[in-house]
Amino acid sequence: PICQSWPDCAVERPCPAHSLRCGRAMNSLLLPLIAARDPDAMARFYDDHAGSVRQFCATVCPLDRLEDAVAAAFLNFLGRAVDADPNTDPRDLLYRATREAAASRIEVTSRHGSPSASAICIAAPELLASRANGELPRADKPLLKHLRECETCRKTEAMLEMAEGAFEEESWLNPPPEWRDAWLELATGTGDRKSVV
Repeated sequence: PICQSWPDCAVERPCPAHSLRCGRAMNSLLLPLIAARDPDAMARFYDDHAGSVRQFCATVCPLDRLEDAVAAAFLNFLGRAVDADPNTDPRDLLYRATREAAASRIEVTSRHGSPSASAICIAAPELLASRANGELPRADKPLLKHLRECETCRKTEAMLEMAEGAFEEESWLNPPPEWRDAWLELATGTGDRKSVV
């Protein structure tokens, strides 16, 4: 069946529209709809997950980069969705995209608080996100050696680990509606959609 709540729903037979209305679309249906830039599927997915993305980004990003980080996470997710196997869990793609978007916006400072950190310290957040995404070997020797020696990067790693927990927690702090509209406009050209089916 297309909808996980089938056959307990009042609808006579499952269909894509029914799945979106009840919010229980199976991943095998949802990801192709998002990849095809279906505005209802994209809006539903954004509404269901924007709070977690914002929570992750707020844990590691400066406030002035928060909106940009959330938008980048969803755009990165969309790029991943287009190339993904249709059976991939869209939440996993979003998690990976969020790590990458947030990590690239972390403000790295030296252990003395000055913004002049070393090149590897500046690259560390993105390397750590890539490692968490399975895109870099977990035992990357130069990174592990640097983490053992650098207090600044260990703090960055701890901050990213806290963000992982924040992503998993239920969030009541959704981004403002204009962030949603801006993302939909960028992704589909229909940013004026105020509600989903």
